Amino acid sequence: MDENILGKNIKHMRTLHGETLDELGNVIRASKSTVQGYEKGRRIPDIATIKIIAEYYGKTVDEMINNKLYEYAEFDSTKTVNMDEMIDAFLHILPVIETDEACKNESFLKGVTEIKNMIDAFRHGIEVQGLIISEIVDYFISAVEDNIIEAAANIIWCVFFIWTQQYTDLEKMRKLQTRICNGETDLKELRYEYQKDAKKTSSKKKEFICEIDNLLIELISELKLTEQWSQLGDYYLALRYVLGLIDTGYSDEMNQIIGTQMLIAFSQVGNKYYLDFFETSDSM
Repeated sequence: MDENILGKNIKHMRTLHGETLDELGNVIRASKSTVQGYEKGRRIPDIATIKIIAEYYGKTVDEMINNKLYEYAEFDSTKTVNMDEMIDAFLHILPVIETDEACKNESFLKGVTEIKNMIDAFRHGIEVQGLIISEIVDYFISAVEDNIIEAAANIIWCVFFIWTQQYTDLEKMRKLQTRICNGETDLKELRYEYQKDAKKTSSKKKEFICEIDNLLIELISELKLTEQWSQLGDYYLALRYVLGLIDTGYSDEMNQIIGTQMLIAFSQVGNKYYLDFFETSDSM
């Protein structure tokens, strides 16, 4: 505490996200002067308040207290969100698998084609029918029955896609999508809306994890049994932790730390999917 790491971290995270003292004060139910006291080290927040601040900025309590976050590279929270850039980053992190051999299978080709159509619709702000993802999964299930292992990888892709699309207020998300397509949304607003909705969908997401857990394990195991796709299996195994698509009994923050360490470990032995992940994350 002698270096006032906590106070500097609070100020760093607040300014990083373009927030005023009053705005952070509203989050932790404290006055502007109290927040300023925390930042300057004149006052020390209790552990409950530190936890609220940490969760609000997507950090752990340990990170806020001990890590000099203010020395890390910054991003511009006022940068306008570009839909094409978002989708391209999403496809780097969650690659759709398509090989010439697999595309000889009619069901597989239909599934990949429908994914491309769906992604193209998102790029242009066109609403996608909710049942389309189920139809895509059915195509890939049919291809799996024909021993097309790439189809198993794309079913995992569909699961992760569904995971990222769970919202409580669909109308609000549609409006946000329109604002993104029109270049009217910055990273700060996008992050705020995501965090606000994430709290409302926590119970829904737990049910989803419970329902999908065995299927994911089975599909990832199928990938890991093949030399060609074993790296992708490892990648998805770690990504479950990073994106919170797993119930370990730990907090989301702890799962993210575990997943990130797994990503780092596998990137050090040349896993190309991990390397793409870090390259994409650094560019965002």
